[in-house]
Amino acid sequence: MCRAHVRQGELHVKQSKTGTSLVLPLMPETGAAIAAMPDSANPFDPYLMRDGCQFEPLEFTCWFIRAARKAGLGPGKTAHGLRKAACRRLAEAGCSANEIASVSGHRDWREIRRYTDAAGQRGMARTGMGRVAEAFSGPENTGETFFGNRGGNPLGKRS
Repeated sequence: MCRAHVRQGELHVKQSKTGTSLVLPLMPETGAAIAAMPDSANPFDPYLMRDGCQFEPLEFTCWFIRAARKAGLGPGKTAHGLRKAACRRLAEAGCSANEIASVSGHRDWREIRRYTDAAGQRGMARTGMGRVAEAFSGPENTGETFFGNRGGNPLGKRS
């Protein structure tokens, strides 16, 4: 991302793998990082190699891995890993597959599932079952539980 991608407080980018155009809210941390970039006559300088040519995908990957190591992040840190981590964090925050795809640019739901498999299953299970318990505990409920019987709710909480 660079200054050329920022318009009216939003990031305007094109996901390179799928070609999907995305308009994303500019998060404060991203805005601060972009603002800290040196001014340049060419707004796309962050994407240029020392010889002034644009990175090819493999060249960018190698550059990113070296930069991550130099920053002390350790081996195995890639730009693709950032995308996966973003998808996982969106899932952990309770975002739907549509919301995750609107941020990541994915078109294949199986890919979103693959990325979000790393999400906190335990927390999402608690959230999901909590929603079920709430749905079956209101005054309009006839006493039927999630499991179809007339007993306590599935989480053992009393309403």
